[in-house]
Amino acid sequence: MDLEKNDMIMRCEKLNSVATLTRQLKHCLREQNTPNAEPGLLHKNEILTAKVGTTVESVMQRFNERIEKMNKKPRKNSVLAIDFVFTASPKALHKKSLKERREYFIDCVKWFGEKVGAENILTAVIHRDESGGEHAHFHCIPICIFWLIMNTHSGRW
Repeated sequence: MDLEKNDMIMRCEKLNSVATLTRQLKHCLREQNTPNAEPGLLHKNEILTAKVGTTVESVMQRFNERIEKMNKKPRKNSVLAIDFVFTASPKALHKKSLKERREYFIDCVKWFGEKVGAENILTAVIHRDESGGEHAHFHCIPICIFWLIMNTHSGRW
């Protein structure tokens, strides 16, 4: 989907504990009450990483497997995961069809996978049931290569 660069929005939040990650996953996978979500629209949400996991339990299992593969325990103050939200300006999204909006979020998954490594993506979920507008949550584990990419001299990905 073609969008102007000024229309694209991405924000991130560091998740410093297993409890915080679990809480975020419960929100994203709708395993808890979400006050700003419309229950009648829940069926419109879409998990783009279904083969990775569709429940908090399966995603946390993947998280633990990735941590174990590192062969070192994370520090007490380390960032265990990062929650990224991808969306676009409401004006730009409303101009696009459902298919075009879905393609935009799939393009985000591809781009994100190139940046962080597809094996480090825990979830990618499109929310179409919230009052704040259509958006996608991506959770990833910040393995070292990710930080090397983000810390380039240009300050850009």
